[in-house]
Amino acid sequence: MMSDAIKVKITKNNHINKPIGILFDYGTNIDIQSSSPRCIIEVEDGASIKLIHAHTAKINTPHVINSVIQVNLGKKANAEFVKVQNYSTNQTLIEKTKINLSAEAFLNYSSVELGGQLSRADIIINFNGKSSTALINGAYIAGNNQHIDNHILANHAHAMTHSSQNFYGVIGNKGCAVFNGKALVHKGAFDTNANQYNHNLLLSENAEINTKPELEIYTDDVKCSHGTTVGQLDEDAIFYLRSRGIPKELAKQLLTKTFITRILADINIPNVKEYIESLIELKLKELS
Repeated sequence: MMSDAIKVKITKNNHINKPIGILFDYGTNIDIQSSSPRCIIEVEDGASIKLIHAHTAKINTPHVINSVIQVNLGKKANAEFVKVQNYSTNQTLIEKTKINLSAEAFLNYSSVELGGQLSRADIIINFNGKSSTALINGAYIAGNNQHIDNHILANHAHAMTHSSQNFYGVIGNKGCAVFNGKALVHKGAFDTNANQYNHNLLLSENAEINTKPELEIYTDDVKCSHGTTVGQLDEDAIFYLRSRGIPKELAKQLLTKTFITRILADINIPNVKEYIESLIELKLKELS
């Protein structure tokens, strides 16, 4: 069903200082029920890139997006990849992202999921060479009748590789989210360092989170950890802010924003950080 694709290729030892943006914007009117965009990113040996991949639209009719992203990093390549999804509640996004890391490659991946009636992200990181590193960070906010899935696999096939998964979620009234993060350490992948953490804030008794961080290890001499937290706003923190003259609703908004915007610390593109922060503020106002 794919009609075309976008391919970006960064040649050997070439460093792209300005970020490259790919925007899928469906506007307000579209005459088809589904679309299947595909992106292929090739970063050759010793090259570097900063890439922003954004989904946005305010379509009034149901629409399904079936997206595939493939990123190949050569030896000692460096990539920062930021994904922002802000669809309307009439849209469904099913997206698979597959990233292959060669020896000594470095990936800084950040995902922000805010929109869509149903959004599912399958993220597969393949460590295809020694001493490669992937930082995999995410934030998601699910509002009324929204369902947001994040499924992450860090596939450690070589020794001395490092992966870190950190995802933060805010779920409002009748919202639902799923986090399934997995680190798979193959036989012989010694000195692997893999950790995964998922933290969730529920704003309503009708909010739902299903979280499952997991480890599957087939070798010795590794450092691996996982954990998850699910909770509500701290009443003592709310009381502290109110004692300083801050209204209760504003205090809740400030605490929630502080919780979810932790992801911004790992994004090294200033304009994108500001843009994401503004989107998060608007989304949190919708939940209040």
